Order: sequence, then structure tokens, then C-alpha cells
Amino acid sequence: MREDIRKVLFTAVDAGGWLVAQPHPTAFVEAELDDVDLTPEEPADGTLTPPFAMFAPDVQPLAMWLVDSGRLPKNRLSDVLEDTKDPGEYILRIVYDALPEGAARRGGSCR
Repeated sequence: MREDIRKVLFTAVDAGGWLVAQPHPTAFVEAELDDVDLTPEEPADGTLTPPFAMFAPDVQPLAMWLVDSGRLPKNRLSDVLEDTKDPGEYILRIVYDALPEGAARRGGSCR
């Protein structure tokens, strides 16, 4: 059964649109995750909307999730880029703060 759940999870992650945290990493899962393509999906025309495209590729899905979840207004993204020393770290901190308490507690700290 665990294998079935893992296959479903990896298939879903590979399809995009997921933010996944592994609170207790293991070598086995890390090796499997290395084979999963986690590149953010781009719109059909191959371009991201400007506010997201200005972020590094590894930050783009996090910024999209923050906007889609209502935790960060889309019009604030350009301010983040202009007003913060490290926009990627700023976005990561907001994502970390948005995690449920249990997940944040188990995942350590980014502070």
C-alpha cells in the first residue's frame, strides 16, 4: 500500500502544482526525488506572467502558491523584488510562516 501511495504522490508532484515538504528526509526518498522533474510548468504559450518570471526558477512555484492561496497579493511581488535584499529568501520565509504549525515545527527552521 505504501508503494501505491508513493507512486500517486510522485506522479502528482511530477505533474506540477504541488508544494511538498519532507519533515524527516531519508536517503531512499531523496534518491527517488532526484529523478522527479520538479520544474514549474509554464503556460501553453511558454511564458510566465511577468511578476513570477522575475523570480529565480526555484522560487517561482513558491511565489505562485503564495498568490494563489491569497497569502501575498500579486501586486506586491514587484515590491518584494525591489525592496528586499534577497527576494528568494523573503518568499521562502513567507512560505515557511504559512505552513501549518505541525509541519513548521517538524521541518526545523529557516530563521
